[in-house]
Amino acid sequence: MAKEEISLLPRQGLEGTPLGRLIDWLLSSGRYIIIFTELIVIGAFLSRFWLDRKNSDLSEEIRQQKAILEATRSFEQEFRLFQTRLNVIARHLKRNYEPLQPLDVITQSLPKGVVVLSYSFTSENQEEANLLALVLSESDLAQFVDNLLARAEVSKVRIGTIEKESKAQGMKIQFTVGFKDLNREKDAASNNRG
Repeated sequence: MAKEEISLLPRQGLEGTPLGRLIDWLLSSGRYIIIFTELIVIGAFLSRFWLDRKNSDLSEEIRQQKAILEATRSFEQEFRLFQTRLNVIARHLKRNYEPLQPLDVITQSLPKGVVVLSYSFTSENQEEANLLALVLSESDLAQFVDNLLARAEVSKVRIGTIEKESKAQGMKIQFTVGFKDLNREKDAASNNRG
C-alpha cells in the first residue's frame, strides 16, 4: 500500500482568491516580518542589561555628587559670608573710609561726668550709633549733647530711655547719634582740591 497524503487545502483555485493570496503572502513574506519582530524583541531584551547597568552607574554618580555637595555646603556658606565681608571692607577701603572716626567724634565730645557703657552702629554705613552712657549729672548730660551738636560730623542727637536706680550714682541714658556721610564730604573736599 502506498502512502497517501492528506491536504486540507484545496488543490486548485485557492491561489486566485483573496484568501489564497493572503495565505500565500503570510507564508512567504509574513515569516520575515515575524523573524524581524523577534529580533527586535531579543535586541530590546538584551539591551535592557546594558541600560540597567548604565542606570545604576548614573545613580551611583548622582549619589556621590550629592554627598560631595552636602559635605561642602557649610564651607560654601562660610565662604560666601567671608566674601560678603571682604566686599564690604573693599568698598570702605575704596572710599578711604575711617571706621573709627564716629567713635573719635563721640569720645572727643565726652565731658568728665559721662562714661560710655556700650556702643554700636545701627547701619553698615555707620550713619547712626547707639550709645548707653552713665551720666553723673544733668549738667554733664547737657554738656555732652551740646558738644556733639557742635561737631560738624554730627547731624542729630536723640535721647532715648533714661534709667535712674535709687542706690546708684548717676543715670543710664540711651542715645542715638546720627552722623553725616563723613566719607562723601571727604571725597567732595578732595575732588575740589584736585
